[in-house]
Amino acid sequence: MGAWNYLTLGAQELDEFLFSPFQQAIGKAEWERIQQQIRYYEYYNGKQHVHPHTGQLVKAEDLPRPTGLDYDPTRYTTNYFKTFIQRKSRWQMGGKHTVNVTAKMIDPPEEQAAPDYTPLPEQEKENKRAEGYEQLLRQLWKENKMREKLLQAARDRLIAGRVGCKIVFNPRTGKIHWVFRPDYEIFPVYSDDDFEELIAVIPLSVRRKNIG
Repeated sequence: MGAWNYLTLGAQELDEFLFSPFQQAIGKAEWERIQQQIRYYEYYNGKQHVHPHTGQLVKAEDLPRPTGLDYDPTRYTTNYFKTFIQRKSRWQMGGKHTVNVTAKMIDPPEEQAAPDYTPLPEQEKENKRAEGYEQLLRQLWKENKMREKLLQAARDRLIAGRVGCKIVFNPRTGKIHWVFRPDYEIFPVYSDDDFEELIAVIPLSVRRKNIG
């Protein structure tokens, strides 16, 4: 058997060679979902024109120039879709989000409603426990810069329709991080008994580009 000539493989053949095992592993439906969502992100990033020769989404500057002109016309690109997504995500996440932990109600409600109510020792212990959890969560909220992350997550959800989040513990720093990922980097797992019951989310470990 002769040696394999890698020079005969073009870009398309290499893509098929590399991604076919992955495509077979996740199935046709998931592959088509991911490809469609990647096209959504390409559209968001300015590839909003169909190339007449390749049929692929390209930016305006990548389109062939009109024939029959003795000059190169100037083209101005306005990404209305990106502007809409950014403004709507800012509107959705424009409020002051916070975290509240409600203490369990141990004392009877009628006693708590009394003007001279004083919590019993067990209720006081529960109130301090809830207050401590709330302070911890607010500290984690601040350390994770959740306002910025929620804004990015809102953009991802508006573009692809869904966004995933995984909680990661860093053993070197001892800190917990919330990591939001776009839908094309996660695989939802639903219950066999109820197709609407989400029981797990499997994330992919991939390097992500900044979508702006």
